[in-house]
Amino acid sequence: MSPRRFHILTFGCQMNVYDSDRLSRLLRSRGWEEAADPEESALVFLNTCAVREKAAARVIARLRELRSLKKRNPSLILGLGGCVAEHEGARILETLPFLDLVVGPRRLPEVPLILEGDSPHGFPAVLLGDPGPAERLPESLVYPPPPAGRGIGRKAPVSAFVTVMEGCDNFCAYCVVPKTRGRERSRPREEVLKEARALTETGAVEIVLLGQNVNSYGRDSSRGDKEPNPFASLLRDLDALSGLLRLRFTTSHPKNFPGELIEAFRSLKTLCPHLHLPLQSGSDGILKAMGRGYGYQRYLETVRALRSARPDLALSADVICGFPGESAADFQLTLEAVREIRFDSLFAFRYSDRPGTRGAGMEGKVPEEEKARRLEALLKIQREISLSINRGLVGRVLKVLPEGPGREAGQLTGRSGGNKIVNFFGDPSLLGRETDVLITRAGPVSLLGELTPPPAQAGAL
Repeated sequence: MSPRRFHILTFGCQMNVYDSDRLSRLLRSRGWEEAADPEESALVFLNTCAVREKAAARVIARLRELRSLKKRNPSLILGLGGCVAEHEGARILETLPFLDLVVGPRRLPEVPLILEGDSPHGFPAVLLGDPGPAERLPESLVYPPPPAGRGIGRKAPVSAFVTVMEGCDNFCAYCVVPKTRGRERSRPREEVLKEARALTETGAVEIVLLGQNVNSYGRDSSRGDKEPNPFASLLRDLDALSGLLRLRFTTSHPKNFPGELIEAFRSLKTLCPHLHLPLQSGSDGILKAMGRGYGYQRYLETVRALRSARPDLALSADVICGFPGESAADFQLTLEAVREIRFDSLFAFRYSDRPGTRGAGMEGKVPEEEKARRLEALLKIQREISLSINRGLVGRVLKVLPEGPGREAGQLTGRSGGNKIVNFFGDPSLLGRETDVLITRAGPVSLLGELTPPPAQAGAL
């Protein structure tokens, strides 16, 4: 076993995927090699999500499983990073004393320095919150440039993430993100453009911009005072990048979705016709209790303006079932909202208390059985809507960006501009090249298609 091999396990959102990749870049730049299996590693690091109770429980269970590996190999360094680490803090060492590293999201770049002995922190190291003045690292060690090769034997990705900001200032009643990721902090525009440019030069043709609330990009800097909408301006700069075919972003907050951003969907050639815009509830009373800062009608007006600017826009959202105080009537309003808006897809979850949030102390908790019933009723309606929308695409030609092999031999999988998963048979040489695919079958989650449609049917969806 090489003494300098690492394995990263990632749980949670796209931001966690990006952070894991960022840590991988930093480790590899210091001579470490990525291992395919924890058994082959000198470092096993779990980068985690604490948004929902179930996600955090999965992480703790996985750590307990890895304890046997640590017993067999006492020199193994076992680390916990991300939101669970930030949320639990040093007290997690009381129940999991075999951990060597507990590192919050804002301190991940310091991990390689600890491993190399270039940090005053020994083992076990607990790094939480923002780094102090003496611990702040240069941009090159916080956001290292992407390497030409990515991961174990993989080529550069067709689609790549770029973080534009971290943290959140919204403090919704159910959410731990402001506590685990801190307040909003935007990256300098020049650094975002530099990273995106480097990714396109190494083979990426799609860039996905990440942030807890990308609409707020630039508002925490002096630049935000000089431009009507810094994020829309950033999108325009990225739209002009050579070699970029597609541009996406997530996540937006409905309470501040400005006209400039709506106009970007109409005018920018690379901006894909897809948006994830969390709804959370169709009840104004529940939205107010959540602290969302908007009502359903305002959300609906934003959706209508977006669809007017981009008629082919595909829309997805988040919905929470069983928030404290949610009555049967409140839930019916959510069902009515889903039927009225007709989302292409929906990410729906049962509410779970997160320690330290306002929701955890609220009265009117909905029984677990009722939350489960409501979730199933919601998902049943959404499956019908998704299937109906997807069946409407049968016989049409979509521009698909193949990203990798499909489940069947000889099959490729990719996404349309509207973020539809499309599977079709084709040669691997098509990877990374937008391809016309005739849709032949549709399910609620994905589409099946074939290449070389008759020219008379071709279109650009």
